[in-house]
Amino acid sequence: MLTPSRHMRLKSAIVAAVVAPFLFAAASPRAGAQPSAQVGRSGGAAASGKTGAYMNVGWNVLDGFSIDPYTTNIKKAGIPANVTALDSINVKIGGYMLPFEFGGTGVTEFALTESLDSCGFGEMLVMTNWVDTYTKPGKSATYFEYEYVEAFGRLRIYPSFDNGQIVNLYRMVLDSVRLAK
Repeated sequence: MLTPSRHMRLKSAIVAAVVAPFLFAAASPRAGAQPSAQVGRSGGAAASGKTGAYMNVGWNVLDGFSIDPYTTNIKKAGIPANVTALDSINVKIGGYMLPFEFGGTGVTEFALTESLDSCGFGEMLVMTNWVDTYTKPGKSATYFEYEYVEAFGRLRIYPSFDNGQIVNLYRMVLDSVRLAK
């Protein structure tokens, strides 16, 4: 669940990912890392289709609507049927990794975001533009800093609340992550 301290860690991770390259001349995303079919809301082929046993889901589906963040009745929140149908489905989602926790030889929990431009500094993050992503117990994943990745795992449409407000809608148990092709 996203607690106030985890929310602040997410905001800090996003700010660091967005600001650090400009302040410290850190590495920027490699050219061509983000496939044009998955940029922003354009979706294209990322909106549907299968990749092996994983459904290819684009941000145009995940972030293509708004809901009442103060509702406690998820059925009345206004989540579209095409999104609720993704609950407990194996999916592939492209995005950027903003780490929460490290363990073993890599990251064990991270926010998968549509863009490094989705900075939450000073404002509550939009609940539909990031996926709270966890590795399986005892496992870790390679952390790709500033790189556009493809994350594979089981998606859950499972809201997290903070002070009576929905702050996140998506969770994923990660099977694997790789640099986007």
